[in-house]
Amino acid sequence: MYGTNPIRKQVDAPDKLWVHSVFHTIQGEGPLTGTPAIFVRMAGCNLQCSFCDTEFERNAITYTTGDLLDEVINIKEGTPTALVVITGGEPMRQNIVPFMRGLIDFGLAVQIETAGTLSLSGLPWEWPDFHMVVSPKTPKLHKDLLAQANMDNVHFKYIIDTRDDINTATGLPRYKDTGKLLAQPPKDLSTWNIYLQPCDTKLQAYNSANLQCCVELALRFGYRVCIQTHKIMGVE
Repeated sequence: MYGTNPIRKQVDAPDKLWVHSVFHTIQGEGPLTGTPAIFVRMAGCNLQCSFCDTEFERNAITYTTGDLLDEVINIKEGTPTALVVITGGEPMRQNIVPFMRGLIDFGLAVQIETAGTLSLSGLPWEWPDFHMVVSPKTPKLHKDLLAQANMDNVHFKYIIDTRDDINTATGLPRYKDTGKLLAQPPKDLSTWNIYLQPCDTKLQAYNSANLQCCVELALRFGYRVCIQTHKIMGVE
């Protein structure tokens, strides 16, 4: 079973970014959980996951890079927030590099949340406050991302669903959508950089089982458990 969003190809439209929403909130997942952040949710995705819990196309609009930077800076004005999270959809489906460079010029930390199937040239790996969270949804990750995967600011976040089989050798899940083992992180990647997040099925019995499975796998393999705290806080 697949998701309902259309599958969108990667595009490189100069100075044109298709954006679902820009908002001030708390980062609820991954290594920067609990950090105030400005979210930029990019529209469109190149995948179609059945368990996707995000609306990322309805009422989306097109920005120029300059206009999007202005909107982020206007939201930041008068707040101590120094983190911008670029998510989606799939943010690396579009050329967000000039936008990120603009954020960095303003001294802001930048985090990308990606499924890891696409890459962009010119990603700001040299920026100490650049963070990437790769949440694999397919058995194959882009080679350019794998080449950077041993950096301290690159993290892998796996969605755990007990309705799928668990690979007992690594603790990483299989998905019925693909019937294949999810992409493996590089062997030299620290287990400290791997997060397990229970899939939100909207059914309490499954959700409880998913969380318990994450706990057991973390204790066994040394991974970290990550829950969606923004849902607990009632923020987007």
